[in-house]
Amino acid sequence: MLQENLKINCQEAREKIEEFKQLQKEFASELERIKKDGQAGHIFEIEKRIEEKKKELNELFKEVKEKLLNNKELVAGKIIEDFLNELEEKGEKVTYLYNWEEYTLTDNQLNGRVQIEGTLYPIINGKVIKEIEGEAIQSCYNIYNINNQLNGEINIEGTLYPVINGKVIKEIEGKIIQNCYNIYNINNQLNGQVKIEGIVYPVINGKVIKEIEGEAIQDCDNIHNINNQLNGRIQIEESFYPIIFYPVINGKVIKEIEGEAIQDCNNIHNINNQLNGRVKIEGINYPIINGKVIKEIDGEAIQDCNNIHNINNQLNGRVTTEGTLYSVVMGKIVRLSI
Repeated sequence: MLQENLKINCQEAREKIEEFKQLQKEFASELERIKKDGQAGHIFEIEKRIEEKKKELNELFKEVKEKLLNNKELVAGKIIEDFLNELEEKGEKVTYLYNWEEYTLTDNQLNGRVQIEGTLYPIINGKVIKEIEGEAIQSCYNIYNINNQLNGEINIEGTLYPVINGKVIKEIEGKIIQNCYNIYNINNQLNGQVKIEGIVYPVINGKVIKEIEGEAIQDCDNIHNINNQLNGRIQIEESFYPIIFYPVINGKVIKEIEGEAIQDCNNIHNINNQLNGRVKIEGINYPIINGKVIKEIDGEAIQDCNNIHNINNQLNGRVTTEGTLYSVVMGKIVRLSI
């Protein structure tokens, strides 16, 4: 009965996906026309229909996913089925499986996370790891297999520790790790963010960075190792309000841009060795594309922005002008009218 229901749902999903693709084509065609004559036409109506179709598809996929999660034989093929059967034979009760994109295969062996009787455990090469170095694992995050070894973040006795090549790191440079975030194994070394003595510091190639350009780091976020250099956002001025985070690109703190002081930043990315994301200048959030502050679009002043992305070296996201929030696609503001 379940298989028949899934067959019906999948057929419905295919039909809705085709409708969605058609709406996308209509939207692209209408956008090209707008670029030429500047008239909004039917683009608002098309965008509204696209959003409605997205909601329909999301609901349908959610329904299918729930049915899959409740039926182990249909979950993700033979490998996951065998894995679950093996656990059940050992008397283990699996209470939750995660989105399939979280799982990877190494030599046809499963890697990822599984919840057993309320506790999240890592899976490496098809084996559930409940203990590490003689201590019970209470939870885990950001799990991946490198060279057949566990890497990621695990909770032991209430503290989240980094794990690199199967080794738990509880101390770094003689200091106790109190928490960790966004941990990655790059060149067999710890990278990400660790909390030491109450402060979250960036770690690049196993080295804790406590100072940058002679100033003490107070906090950090969105840390990436690009070409063995620190990238992300950091707080270097000790204050409770306002808290100012500055962008860091290729190990360099950017406090000013185009002669103006940066008051905050978010969603920072290093693309082609240039700053991209969002910065606050004189109380206003502006988009940054390839190191350039964009204060106007279509001749109107930008009052705010969010969800900024650099696609093909052009601004994409959302901006507010004259009190109205607009979508921006490939550097062009989409003017909606009813």
